[in-house]
Amino acid sequence: MAEEDKTVFNEASLQMKRYDFLQMELHNLRYNPFARHLESGWCFNAMMSVMEGLHLEISAKLDDGEKEEIDNKHIEAKKKIQDLFTIREDYWNMNPGKKTALTIALFNYEKSIRAALNKHGISTPNREGQGGWD
Repeated sequence: MAEEDKTVFNEASLQMKRYDFLQMELHNLRYNPFARHLESGWCFNAMMSVMEGLHLEISAKLDDGEKEEIDNKHIEAKKKIQDLFTIREDYWNMNPGKKTALTIALFNYEKSIRAALNKHGISTPNREGQGGWD
C-alpha cells in the first residue's frame, strides 16, 4: 500500500469530547456532593468516578511530580470518603466535620486535575501549535 493510501486517525477530537463530557458532569455534580445519586449512591461518589476518569485521561501527559501530587490528592479524597462511612450512615447522621473534610479533599483533588489540564493546554485551547488541543 502506498504511503498516501494509509488512513491517519487523530484521536484528539474524541479525547476533547471526553474531557468536555467529564468536566460537564463534574460541574453538575458539584452543586450538592451530598445529594443522593441514582447510580452511585451519593453525588460525591459520582464526582470521584468522574475525577478518576479525568485523572486517567491526562495521566500520560503528566511528569512524575504531577503524577505524585494528583495521586496523593486522590488517595486523600478516597480516605475521606471511607472516614465518612466508617459506620454506614445516612445523610442526616453524617458527621458535619467529616463532610467538610471530604468537601475540601474533593476540591483539592479536582483543583490539582484542573491545574494539570490547564498546564498541558488541554482545557483551554489556544491557536494551533501554541498548546491547544495538541
